[in-house]
Amino acid sequence: MYIHQLSLTNQIIRSALKRFDSKTVTSSVLLLVNGDEDKADQLAEWFRKVAESCKRGEHMTSDIAMMRMWQIGNADIKGIDEDGEPIFVLTYSGSEIVKEVPKDKVFHALLLDKEAKSA
Repeated sequence: MYIHQLSLTNQIIRSALKRFDSKTVTSSVLLLVNGDEDKADQLAEWFRKVAESCKRGEHMTSDIAMMRMWQIGNADIKGIDEDGEPIFVLTYSGSEIVKEVPKDKVFHALLLDKEAKSA
């Protein structure tokens, strides 16, 4: 999948989740994992696991951090690895953040939503 198509597919999933549009989420996730229903199920299970961690009020974990970066558009899901974990890549906005901030502040900066700060 080309990078623009990958970013568009991830953005469609983000938007559909906000609208509670399960049909669009399902079709877009299947597109993301090249129609592999097992991988789509693994991705759904990862989302459920992270959501449950958030509901329990757990401290920041790497999975929660990655979901946050994905939610605000600083990372995209590229696929699923052999263990059923999502493979993330930085988006254009994420890579711009990495270029702009000191290395010791990159992780924190990727978790912040620039759009919300400017509103």
